[in-house]
Amino acid sequence: MTVDTRAENERTEAMLWPMPVLEVVIGELEGAHVFFVLDWFRGDCQLPLHPDSQEYFTFVTHRGMYTPTRVPTGATDAVAYCQGVVEEILGDLLGNGILCWLGDILGYAADATALMELLDKVLARCEEYGLKLLAKKCQFFATEVMWCGKLISAQGVMHCPERVQGLIGIPLSRTAGELQQFLCAITWMRRGIPEYNRLTGDLYAVLERAMILAGSRKKQKLNRFLLVDAGWSEMDTACLNAADASQAYWGAVVTQIDPSKLQLPLEKQNHRPLDFLTGRFAGASSRWATIEKEAFAIVESTRRLEYLLLRPRGYTDHRNLVYMFDPYGSDGTMARYRADKLQRWALSLMSFKYVIEHVPGEVNAWGNLLSLWGAGPVFPTESTARRVARLAVVDRVSPLQEFEFVWPAEGEIRTLQQDTQYQEQARAAGVNWDDERALLLSPTGQVLIPPDATVLQQRLCVIAHAGAGGHRGAKTTAAALSEVFLWATMPADVSTFVQGCLHCMVTAGGKIPRPHGETLVATKPNELLHFDFLSMLEGEDGSKYVFVLKDGMSGYVELVPCIDAASDQTYASLLDWFKRFGVVRLWVSDQGAHFKNQVIVRLQSALGAHHHFTLSYTPWTNGTVKVVNREVLKSVKALLSERKLQTTYWPRVLPVVQVALNSMPSGRLGGATPLTAFTALPGESQLRSILHPQDPFEASVTWVEAEITNHLQTVRAALDGMHAEMTSASEKRRRAARDRHALKRGLRPPSSVKATLSLLSPRQVEVVTSLPWFGADRNALSALLMITPSRFKI
Repeated sequence: MTVDTRAENERTEAMLWPMPVLEVVIGELEGAHVFFVLDWFRGDCQLPLHPDSQEYFTFVTHRGMYTPTRVPTGATDAVAYCQGVVEEILGDLLGNGILCWLGDILGYAADATALMELLDKVLARCEEYGLKLLAKKCQFFATEVMWCGKLISAQGVMHCPERVQGLIGIPLSRTAGELQQFLCAITWMRRGIPEYNRLTGDLYAVLERAMILAGSRKKQKLNRFLLVDAGWSEMDTACLNAADASQAYWGAVVTQIDPSKLQLPLEKQNHRPLDFLTGRFAGASSRWATIEKEAFAIVESTRRLEYLLLRPRGYTDHRNLVYMFDPYGSDGTMARYRADKLQRWALSLMSFKYVIEHVPGEVNAWGNLLSLWGAGPVFPTESTARRVARLAVVDRVSPLQEFEFVWPAEGEIRTLQQDTQYQEQARAAGVNWDDERALLLSPTGQVLIPPDATVLQQRLCVIAHAGAGGHRGAKTTAAALSEVFLWATMPADVSTFVQGCLHCMVTAGGKIPRPHGETLVATKPNELLHFDFLSMLEGEDGSKYVFVLKDGMSGYVELVPCIDAASDQTYASLLDWFKRFGVVRLWVSDQGAHFKNQVIVRLQSALGAHHHFTLSYTPWTNGTVKVVNREVLKSVKALLSERKLQTTYWPRVLPVVQVALNSMPSGRLGGATPLTAFTALPGESQLRSILHPQDPFEASVTWVEAEITNHLQTVRAALDGMHAEMTSASEKRRRAARDRHALKRGLRPPSSVKATLSLLSPRQVEVVTSLPWFGADRNALSALLMITPSRFKI
């Protein structure tokens, strides 16, 4: 017999009682070797129901009225009451060899003697309180028992093998419904599965995507059914609005009927449909109470079909309207917001004349059909020809990791260059054969690739762009490739290759606006330091930010993963830079609280540095580091996609991104790499590994010392010249970009001004100018801007 106790449960004030946490109490079993298990006979049926409460649970059947004398299963306080009773019976034994969960009692001890003594005490308590046990479910002595779905023994606690085997036996899910059923089935053992959220994350994502696309095939099936046209509304007929709501959906149908037929039972009346409405409860409405959902079905259908329901008489089959308009029917325990909502909806129906008639749910066929109708059967013709679209499972996404990908070798290139006709064409173009390396080299030292070796050219593009290349842009990739190799159509081929890169298509970013006015410019390495925090998703190690440091002249970058964007992280990262490369006297950053605080101010004062803050809410004013942020995001996303890693693994690829940013040639530096410009170390890409270095040779110590001295002098002169060339090239690019920006805005670039400045004192400056128009207009001279007590700028 099944009894619906929802009405009583809504009016019952729940009794609070602490339930034991199984994961916690099971820890008390450590050291136990023997066990016994006892189970109640019919559980709640042994608990008496107070006479004052028996009348509330009286139920009516076709044979009469019945009043229970025992606690009914499903009542609001049945679980708490049962747990309270068993704890009262066992009392001091709980936690001292006894664990209980409702009607399941577990006894444990270190040896058989102690277990038997404990069993005698428990059975004596059961006899004292008249508690009956189910013999076939009791085990009085065992070394391994099943309790609350756990297999418990001296070796530990594990999930029930039968349940686990049942989950393993579930066939692979072919539909979203089967996938949802599988996920619900494994939820009960989620605490015993390491990395449960990560393992099931993709499955839940597929389920969410399937729920978004749900219903598309059903809509296509509608053409299989013969749809009947709705009837015309007639004023001399009576209307019926049959509305109903389920947990997730609501539906309503408006019909009309001859008033003379209203005396017949509803199931024998011949109704003509006028309109149908259905809807889904989503978002906050999905958490409404049942009374709200059913009232909403009535009010919403009445609002939408108002033109059909403005009749002398109207009918509905819901008792909820009686509840809404009965002043004595309101529940005093109902929340105020819910009562107010129902009253507002009731007021919206005041303009209608209606007669309320309640009918059983099975008679309200159309309302139930529209709100509870499930998926229909699959047509045989469709099931055999149904297309199953799925993504291919690829173990290796990166082309560098594919078995089919062959890393180019110097011998392969030499073999391709052996073609006599190609060698003659190359020599005619000014390319010579290098006997030492046995390769065709251009006048600038690049290895020539034959024009018909398209497969080799494509593999070289992959190596230069993917992996440690960091998926940089077409110009950067072409610059790195042209340092080692050369063929006629390289720029166009590289541009086409980068545009077709699948990983770059979804990670490419926009442009960083050029700041208005002048910015600070460095002329030598380690003179100007830009830094900023880049926000990321939470990584596997808890990192949420990347602290980006960039040298203003060379563009050398360091990337530091950190958990918080805080001043202590800024302090530690700056000190780490200074201890390796020396103190930088000029800093540039935004005005974030992690940069503008007492900690950084004291560090600045201690080092004698100047901290320049960019304008608030204009991040492009520090565009130098913002461009790096964009490149870091693009490279991280592309490498994660290439290596088929989860987004939480971004700290693993961050060192690769830093190597790519510092080792790729830069047009701003005249083709040199940031690593070379900053540290004078060779910054080479992974393409260099294709060509073998020269063989080593022996030399005397005296010769080595002399060579080292000459080399240091040459390096010093080369560095000075390289820095001067880089500064000049950077200034030219900056000036050209500024002129283009001015032309787009219709501005005239300012004329050049020549001035000679003689420094007398911090407060006295003499400017001697030589301008062709200086005598005509002395006010045209620009103002002087004092930067430091000994530096002035016109």
